Amino acid sequence: MKEVNKDEFYNTIGPLDVCVSVENEYKYPYTSLFKLRNGTLKGKVMDNYGPEGQKYPLISKYYII
Repeated sequence: MKEVNKDEFYNTIGPLDVCVSVENEYKYPYTSLFKLRNGTLKGKVMDNYGPEGQKYPLISKYYII
């Protein structure tokens, strides 16, 4: 997976026919998985707490395959 910025992520994922699901839905912050209808993973968004474990701001990292 390659880390990209938010705009590049959504420009790549946007035209695809993907479904969004949450990995480990009982653990916050969440990781969102973007998969094609056949189950092929195309990207993910990982949310993390801010510096030094602070609850805010929540920082999102974007990854595409």
